[in-house]
Amino acid sequence: NSIVIGNIDNEVPGKQKIAISSFQGFLRVFEPAFGEFKLEHRLYEKSFNEAIIQIGFGNMIINSNDKQLVILQKKKIQVIQFYNLRTVTNSKVCIEHKMPRTCFNFCMGKIGDKNYDILFVQSVDGVISIIEQDSIVNHVELYEMIIPGCIAYVDRKDYFVISNPGYEVECYTYNNIATLKSGKNSNTGGKILHNWMVNIGELAKEMKVITNTLTKKQEIFVLSETMLFVISDNGAILYQKKLDFESISTCIYNIEDSGYQQNKHINFMQMISTINDHIMVYKGPNLAWALKVNDTPVFLDRVEFEGLKGLIVSLSDRGCLSILYLGMEPVKNSKIILPTKNYDSDKIMEETEKLKAIIANFDKGITVFPKDFLDVKVEVSPEIILDDNFSSESIYLMDKNGRIKRLRVKFDLFFDGKVAENIKLHVITPYNIVCDEPVIDVGVVTGDSSYSKIVNFRVLSSFFPTNLTVRAHATYEIKGARNISDKGTKSTSVLFELPTSICVRVNQAKNTNCLYKLTLLTDKDKSVEIAKIFSELCENFEDSDIVKSASVGITFILPNEVEVQLLSSSKSTGKYRIQSNNFEGLIFISNQLIQKLSEFYSNEIIFSMEDEINYEKYFEVVNKHHQLFQELKKYNSELDSYSSLYTVVQRSVLNKYKEKTPPSLNNLDFLLSNVHNSISELSEQIQSILNSYKLTFKEIIVWTEGMLLLLKLKSKISDPQFNIARDVFPLDNLENLNQNSWVDVTLANMANFFKFYFNKSTDLIEIKETQDLDKW
Repeated sequence: NSIVIGNIDNEVPGKQKIAISSFQGFLRVFEPAFGEFKLEHRLYEKSFNEAIIQIGFGNMIINSNDKQLVILQKKKIQVIQFYNLRTVTNSKVCIEHKMPRTCFNFCMGKIGDKNYDILFVQSVDGVISIIEQDSIVNHVELYEMIIPGCIAYVDRKDYFVISNPGYEVECYTYNNIATLKSGKNSNTGGKILHNWMVNIGELAKEMKVITNTLTKKQEIFVLSETMLFVISDNGAILYQKKLDFESISTCIYNIEDSGYQQNKHINFMQMISTINDHIMVYKGPNLAWALKVNDTPVFLDRVEFEGLKGLIVSLSDRGCLSILYLGMEPVKNSKIILPTKNYDSDKIMEETEKLKAIIANFDKGITVFPKDFLDVKVEVSPEIILDDNFSSESIYLMDKNGRIKRLRVKFDLFFDGKVAENIKLHVITPYNIVCDEPVIDVGVVTGDSSYSKIVNFRVLSSFFPTNLTVRAHATYEIKGARNISDKGTKSTSVLFELPTSICVRVNQAKNTNCLYKLTLLTDKDKSVEIAKIFSELCENFEDSDIVKSASVGITFILPNEVEVQLLSSSKSTGKYRIQSNNFEGLIFISNQLIQKLSEFYSNEIIFSMEDEINYEKYFEVVNKHHQLFQELKKYNSELDSYSSLYTVVQRSVLNKYKEKTPPSLNNLDFLLSNVHNSISELSEQIQSILNSYKLTFKEIIVWTEGMLLLLKLKSKISDPQFNIARDVFPLDNLENLNQNSWVDVTLANMANFFKFYFNKSTDLIEIKETQDLDKW
């Protein structure tokens, strides 16, 4: 309702312009041109001091060939004539009416043989005011219209069409509503008789009247939440389509393909915007095109600018005006002027040599940052801070005195350029670690300044840890970027490790027999003392017995109080034993041990294992998760069925109460109550299953990390190969898998993984022999 397209100032020869209004009371007129927006493209701007609800464009003056702009405000409507906006701003108010009620929307159309448009203004309480030139013809209170709806006018038959709160579309003749007095008609039982009425079953969002070029008749398009209806001017439903998405806005126009004759009643192209930032284009009943846009379009129209047909004007919910073009081929006759530049072969060779130097340095481990690069520096505090318990529930890891462990990490952002803007820093942690600011809105960093932020990290006490790797991911834009490569959103990220002490406590080693054991083998002749490997934990020991035993073994106490023992071989074998009564407890300590030993030997070490892998328990966890997913899917389907039934019964009850003397309910109230109780019981069951289902995500993460670690040690696969194959298993943001189970997504990833292998379409997976594939 806030945008119209046309020759706003009646320029000769006519050129299309775009007028946009806002709730801040501004009216702006733009003349689009190819290329970037310039100030001279805005021809007109004026504040009307209060919100503009809707604007329209039509012939409002009798015997005038010019068109005028209609502006609807809270309690006022005015018609304004514009002239020559390109050279000088010239406008005058032709018609102005003060409205007795608060306005909501309006539509317009020609009555009979008149050469000017009549206005139909709807108020927030559903009253229709008819305005013709300088006079208000009538105020009509339609029966049961207590809230406003979509309205439209059918010129061919002088029909006024409106949607009501009962999910119906009603049609009235102009003569009936124009001649009715005081909103009531005593001859028809106190209400206006409609010509026809159609029940669409959903609330109408948009209504448009389009002339079908094949049938030469006007057809009414009604867009509801998930349906599209085509209704004839006689009230017959010509076509209806169930949409797989929630719609926002639509644009309808005739198919220009003369060979298309599938159905004469749907000889239309339909562009429909969705709530998920998509535009779906249908040719008749079939989907012809789909595209993703940056914002949610609340307005769509197909126009012609500068001789180019088929351009799409889109206005987003954030007020972003865009002109799009869809096609597989470049735009012809677009008159887009691109800056020409002579190629400098010497410059090209110079840039090539620079790139070669950057690549060579990278191979040597030297990173050269490009210009206009946002650098993120991370400083992890070595000190663990202990706070008093501020939570009523003990959800965070505490020390033995009941104080919560907290770790501070400092982030410093530097920009090698002039100005970086719209900077956001995302801190991505393992599932058992939380930070107080996962998303930091940095804003702007210049080349002469920096940004610093201290973030606190805490560990959840009820979950098994897997690793301590945190990713800091920053997105930013370069202000005033001119080169195409510099435009758009850029990103940079850095990985860092939190200290082991934030996640575990230690105790004296115990020589006990545990259910689960893992023997880690290395290619070294001698084992390293545990005290040297975990020096950060051992240097603060106060218990002399722990210090004495730390050279050969130590007991780690995980956040959920599970004990894991780490023992080093007293013989010159380079072996290490990790054991616990919980398999999940082995994973974190094994990963930490491998990481510490790699640092100790500067990555000059090879790990392996001889223990057999038992998959039985792992597949029990996976099957449990999948069964819960199937149950959740089943109950949700039942809930949808009961919800649909509830809607049908509720509508039947309401329809009975619409009558002046309501008939018997025939136990509909009893049925409605029972369906409501069933929905409540199902909702409780779904919530219970959902809670269990979410817990299995944590189990899957830990067990999958463990299985992958054992497979890596058993098969001796290199880190690059392992990282590529690890991506097959989704382990991040599992709760965002939507309608797919973890098993389904993993199997699909595996199919693609092996498809790439057998097609030999990538060199990243260094699997040369069949036995290498068998390892996986």
